Amino acid sequence: DNKQYVRFNIPSYFLKGDNELTIKYSNSDYFEDNLIKANVIANTIPTEVTLNEINNVNIPEDLQITATFNQKVNGIAYFYLDNMDNFIDMDLIEYNETSQKYEANIIYPLSTDITELNHTIYIKYNGNDQYSACSNKVDFTINKIKSNLTLNTITTNVGKTIKLIATTTNILTNKNIKF
Repeated sequence: DNKQYVRFNIPSYFLKGDNELTIKYSNSDYFEDNLIKANVIANTIPTEVTLNEINNVNIPEDLQITATFNQKVNGIAYFYLDNMDNFIDMDLIEYNETSQKYEANIIYPLSTDITELNHTIYIKYNGNDQYSACSNKVDFTINKIKSNLTLNTITTNVGKTIKLIATTTNILTNKNIKF
């Protein structure tokens, strides 16, 4: 077998797509120098992202959202609420010494104006010449807001018709809630 095998690690400066590789044979007393060029097709490194679970959410509360990547990615992670058109924040992906992973983190304050209870946080990483794009989502439910129900006090006689007045108040905003 007259084949020579050479182990070659694809360098990080290779870009996604076609890259030219030159192999040169030289310094032989018996054989003349030779050169060959080959085309190496480089693919991006497959990348995945996960989001932390979001449980037991109350209003008002700050959501702590962490996106964790399976590769040593670089760049920016984009966060969205309920659909990919509703951008809420972005963060630089950095190495976390504690978790020993590459992460992006945001804090998203939930407003007392939110009326829907079921929501989704989306994460999107656009990738680059080295790492593939990826995305993921996590669903969460906001606990119902506590309210106070009060009823007017009435003193009356037997056999009389009375009018009861009930009031429901949002305990967070102290505003009346319509029935």
